[in-house]
Amino acid sequence: MYTFYCCRPDGAAPAFEAHELGSDAAAADQARRLLGQHASCSHVTVYDGEREVETHRRPGVEPAPPPLSVELAEAIRAAALASSKAAVIVTDPQGAVVFWNDGASKLYGWSAADALGANILDVTPAVQTKRKASAIMDKLLAGEPWEGEITLKRRNGARFTAFVADTPVGRLADGDGAIVGVSAPAEKRSLVWQAQAEILAQLSRSRRPERV
Repeated sequence: MYTFYCCRPDGAAPAFEAHELGSDAAAADQARRLLGQHASCSHVTVYDGEREVETHRRPGVEPAPPPLSVELAEAIRAAALASSKAAVIVTDPQGAVVFWNDGASKLYGWSAADALGANILDVTPAVQTKRKASAIMDKLLAGEPWEGEITLKRRNGARFTAFVADTPVGRLADGDGAIVGVSAPAEKRSLVWQAQAEILAQLSRSRRPERV
């Protein structure tokens, strides 16, 4: 039994159909017919039981990105407004990089285009400190800020001692929020504290209740 979910660009599926068909090829043909019948749908996703068979998309229509949580959007905005020479990186609760400033590109050697979407644990920690970095991430997900020295790496593999200040934002344990990380070579930790103060000030301003 094949199930066909007719989805809008935002991913919502207001309609679905089930059909007994003999093969995946027949299911693909049915998906194309359904897409022609439902003008408001951008794509049809086909399942055979719990197995996803395929997603057939309307030509020229790209899926909409998932909406950002308020906390994640605030963290990105605060990071972007920090006039910092330090590396400023924002990740989502899963560790995916969602903001990467020029300072991060200069320090780590990765362009924003290469870093965005990558897991932070695959980009910055040296092999020798991945376990420590993972433990730090666990604390951040529990809502505990962290700062200290740690061995990190540049894109070319060169290791260096960095001073890092990580700030959790929002309800990370519930899958909402962000982690704002500021880093610099250990001897330039004042750059980290300055950028962190600017970011925290921006976050504080964004959370003030509006006057009535």
